[in-house]
Amino acid sequence: MYEVLIYLFENYFEADIRPDQHTLTRELYAAGFDDTDIKDAYDWFGVFDQRTRQASASMRGSSQGLRVHTAAEIKKLGSDSLGFLMLQEQIGALDPAQRELVIDCAMLLSTQQVQTAAVRQIMHMALLAQNRSYSQPLAEGALLQQANTTLH
Repeated sequence: MYEVLIYLFENYFEADIRPDQHTLTRELYAAGFDDTDIKDAYDWFGVFDQRTRQASASMRGSSQGLRVHTAAEIKKLGSDSLGFLMLQEQIGALDPAQRELVIDCAMLLSTQQVQTAAVRQIMHMALLAQNRSYSQPLAEGALLQQANTTLH
């Protein structure tokens, strides 16, 4: 299913192209994807769309609370992905509602473990769906700037 999501994202989502479902399904079959992966991807995007609208409507802002991850989240996302999300929130690329959207959608993937690249892609989709952009070089630059700060 993840491959279908990436295919859809790279070929349609980023370019804001929205073909009808019948046309899209035919193209996905032609690209070699099977029924199960296509259906799972449609289901995932349905939930993603619903949760994106909810996150857009929720209150934005900084949170002083502590996010404690469930055992299932830690097992499925791993410390690298969770650390990536924490960094994105710390540098202002994500707010708490967007972080939760990314975690929820990553947990819906049918894989046993979600790699950081997949989490990054979901984050990018979430920000684009909310008409926000994510600049990876900008985010990495903020990280490097923090790392190069000299303490006296």
